[in-house]
Amino acid sequence: MKATLGSALRMGLISAALLLSGSVAQALDLFWTNEDTNTIQGSDLDGSNLTTLVSSGLDTPRSIAFHNDALYFADSANDAIKRADLNGTRTAVTGVTTLFSGSSVEGVSGISIDSTNSEIYYTRDDFSSESIWKASLDGSGSPSQIHNDNNNPRGIALDVAADRMYWLRSNTAEAVLRATLAGDSVTILLSTSGSPKNIALDIANSHIYYTNNQGGSEGIYRLNFDGTGSTQLTTDTGMTGIGLDLINNKMYLTNQDTNQILSANLNGGGQVVLNTLSGTPQPYDIAVVPEPSTYALMFGFGALLFTLTRRHLKSKAQEIV
Repeated sequence: MKATLGSALRMGLISAALLLSGSVAQALDLFWTNEDTNTIQGSDLDGSNLTTLVSSGLDTPRSIAFHNDALYFADSANDAIKRADLNGTRTAVTGVTTLFSGSSVEGVSGISIDSTNSEIYYTRDDFSSESIWKASLDGSGSPSQIHNDNNNPRGIALDVAADRMYWLRSNTAEAVLRATLAGDSVTILLSTSGSPKNIALDIANSHIYYTNNQGGSEGIYRLNFDGTGSTQLTTDTGMTGIGLDLINNKMYLTNQDTNQILSANLNGGGQVVLNTLSGTPQPYDIAVVPEPSTYALMFGFGALLFTLTRRHLKSKAQEIV
């Protein structure tokens, strides 16, 4: 038993050392869409290993989400929702699948995933049908309309446990809105101006984050789930995509004016340019896969030691009996 415990502890120490030192093979952790070059790119959280993952078959890709080692995204001008499957190290795409296409996804813009019920929610800002829809995440069945907005809905985010969805109206009747997942009890939380684009939720703290990239109201904003406490965190022009890394208190952003990928603290300060993209790709939305913090890794290692020690003591007690 001592040998087994010793071996397990040694393996745990080696694993923790590798993780904490960054010696394990790195996977890409940031993914974004480019509207003008019709590509999807990715990088590590620090901007290194810039990689073009999808370079053909797209037309004006917009919102993007990560789920189960795959990227789900709105291929807007192709009137399609697609999935790009990633390899085991998240460094390359192994294939792109069209989940839905045609009239039910005309002008698809914002997307959000309900992993609990295996559904995808999306907005359509096509002027013939400005609305919110949902569909099966695996592409089966037919999408169904759950709310007719008629005011250019863009970014959408879900709080599934609370039966709530939040979305933005852009360029007309601009606002932040809330409804049930069935599209009922629609509430305007905040009337705004300009061109709100993408939205992200900090559910634990009941905060909504969103970007606004035009019309004199440019910047990053935060407000409470009930619509109070609206705060303009930055006044940057061109901010379009936003993804949150709540484990490490960071946000990741795309800027269409500067064609940059950036990180910042959750209060908007401490901005760092991770990548300035060549040409004019117009990065639209960004998805982040948070890496565990050092504290999380240490906690996990501590839990491993606790479990092994407990098993050892239990075994010793049984031997005495």
